[in-house]
Amino acid sequence: MHYTYKRNELKNARAKFDDLVKECRPLRDGCLDEGISIHLLPPAPEKVSDDTTFRLAILGATYAGTPGSPPNANALEFVRTHSSSTDPRQNQNVLLVVIPSAAGLIQAEQEIASWMAWGAIKNSNTFKELQQEQKDTVKRRERESQKEALTFVKNSFELVIYVDNAGNAQQKKFTMGNEALFPTLARDKDLRIFREKINPEALLPGGPFSKWPPSDPCIKVADLYGAFGRYPDMPKLVNRQVVINTIDEAVRRGLLGLRYQPPGGGEDWFWHCPIE
Repeated sequence: MHYTYKRNELKNARAKFDDLVKECRPLRDGCLDEGISIHLLPPAPEKVSDDTTFRLAILGATYAGTPGSPPNANALEFVRTHSSSTDPRQNQNVLLVVIPSAAGLIQAEQEIASWMAWGAIKNSNTFKELQQEQKDTVKRRERESQKEALTFVKNSFELVIYVDNAGNAQQKKFTMGNEALFPTLARDKDLRIFREKINPEALLPGGPFSKWPPSDPCIKVADLYGAFGRYPDMPKLVNRQVVINTIDEAVRRGLLGLRYQPPGGGEDWFWHCPIE
């Protein structure tokens, strides 16, 4: 009986996939603690803001891709564009787009259909004629199959689209396993996700993370931080507090002097001291 119901529900399983994505906690666990802005099933690139915040966009069934192939063209638009093709995204380096694989999606659909089939049985006239023990079995299998469906939905997300250090769009396969999505991505060296402390010298002229204007002895703090989003050769900085802490250390050590200009006029300088 379940097989017949499952076969009928397969045609509805893909439409249910995105609903289960919203219920799949491993896709978003840990993002809030890291200060990451997560976009779950955004309908268009313009719904993903273009600023220096590290962002994770999780796309649904219609954006499924194939490992070893070029990125899904529609999914790639989230990385390359903002509101339109004439409005390219300026901060491509701090956006990761995660999509399901086509094979993973098919497997998830099978499990979703199985779960939906148990629900259909429970709501059928046939269910009323079952013995109580059989009814309890149907209800138990519905609960168990929903958990299994959620696991397969999670596991179907195994492709991430990003820009490499040359600015080229890449698609890479990953396996989530028992970890949540972001910790899994953070361990991948090719993605160059940076959460650690930065050595102050790295931001100064000549340093590996330096984007200091060649003819200007000054640079705005916002520009120091913004460089991580605009330039693909920079690591993908998760939290701007890392840069703020680095600047504070540089000022304390006398490597940098920080000028603050209050709205009311004048200026305050900090050097060899904490920033207050």
